[in-house]
Amino acid sequence: MREKKEYIIIAFKTTTSAMAMEKTCIKQGIPGRIIPLPSMISAGCGLSWRMLLSDYETFKDSLSGLSIPFESVHRIVM
Repeated sequence: MREKKEYIIIAFKTTTSAMAMEKTCIKQGIPGRIIPLPSMISAGCGLSWRMLLSDYETFKDSLSGLSIPFESVHRIVM
């Protein structure tokens, strides 16, 4: 059985915003990846950015400084 971990899910209104997040995070070395939006979260776009909670705490200020609009941020266990 896989160990469950705490993640931050960032949901977007548009696919363009999700793709911009992926491109920017790769360029700046911010860990995470694009995933389909989990079914328990409702948002305008079907994509989201997932990162470990510990990584989010480390890069929270960097993410806040990005000019990429997002709809919501969720903390989930997967």
